[in-house]
Amino acid sequence: MSKVLTALGGALPDERPLLSIQIVESVAKCPAGYFPVNRTYDEDSDAGLLKQNGLFGKKPSHYICLSKSEGVPGYVMDGLVVVGEREAAPPGYSVCGRAGKRRICTRVSRLAAAPSAPPVTDVIVCSKMRQAPQGFILAG
Repeated sequence: MSKVLTALGGALPDERPLLSIQIVESVAKCPAGYFPVNRTYDEDSDAGLLKQNGLFGKKPSHYICLSKSEGVPGYVMDGLVVVGEREAAPPGYSVCGRAGKRRICTRVSRLAAAPSAPPVTDVIVCSKMRQAPQGFILAG
């Protein structure tokens, strides 16, 4: 019976809130306890946020890594926005990473307190879509 529950649990989406997010230069540098967003949602292509010059042309780099187990105990991520390098982070948000001319800002709140927004449970990268898919909110 436990094998069936384990298999079923792996097939269902993980609705636990995100606790932490990082930007890393390559997927191989994703820290322990984090998982990389390495494929785009809409085209299943490489989800590198930047293209850097390599020996044989431009190669993708800088990936988002998410964690549902690492982070400040008792706090959950309840907001995520992408702003330009010259823009200030919105009130209540802090910069958690940079990729080129963009900065990713997150807002966290206590799990016990009534959150001002529902917790963030997943982050996807889209390459062509200009609107967020159903069940997601556009961050920038």
